[in-house]
Amino acid sequence: MHLADVTSGRSVVISALGASPEAVTRLREIGLRPGVSVRVLQRSAFGAVVVAHGFSSVALDRETARSIAVESQ
Repeated sequence: MHLADVTSGRSVVISALGASPEAVTRLREIGLRPGVSVRVLQRSAFGAVVVAHGFSSVALDRETARSIAVESQ
């Protein structure tokens, strides 16, 4: 399952990052890496996803959200 498929309010664990090397570096810089738990706060009609991680929230575009593999908690 990918982060783009997760419904709002659900928590998941990131299992893999399949984005470009630049995007993976940026995701790791903001704390999104395999093994990290995130909660989906909001999904837009166009596929963007807002996730909470710790005390932060991050908006991800559809392409990036589709490149992040997740597992149920």
